[in-house]
Amino acid sequence: INEVVIELLDDIRDLNGSIQFIHIAGFNNLELIKSAYAERGFIAYVDSFVQGLWSAYMVCDVAISRSGAISLAELCYFGIPTIFIPYPFAVDNHQYFNVKPIYDLEGCFLIREKELTVDSISQAVKSLYEDTRLREKFSSVMKSFSIRNSADLIVEEIING
Repeated sequence: INEVVIELLDDIRDLNGSIQFIHIAGFNNLELIKSAYAERGFIAYVDSFVQGLWSAYMVCDVAISRSGAISLAELCYFGIPTIFIPYPFAVDNHQYFNVKPIYDLEGCFLIREKELTVDSISQAVKSLYEDTRLREKFSSVMKSFSIRNSADLIVEEIING
């Protein structure tokens, strides 16, 4: 994903100045990724890990993400329109199946790794950037998969058995 996002920056140069990035890049090639944003003049916070990810979610308009259970739950909670790219080596392809119900309701973009190209991700990014209604629809569908009072339900189940 990191490599394609770097290539994406060249394809969306016309959006420079109107978008900012928070890029959680992992530990490999961190400096290369930071340089890619800087060289192209994009405003970006790039790190290997973000402590207090909730604050990043609160300022996020769109996400590009894997579809592990925790990431998916957090993105649904905040209703962040997302381009999901399931990890292709996940056991039993579970990341794909995690996000498929949202995709089936047209609530996200889903790009399988083998279909991931600069063009595929660029089209998705530009669609979300340009189409407010699409972002609102994705957000609404994502939020519908979030259980807002989950902690209360867990406590109630523990107490009542």
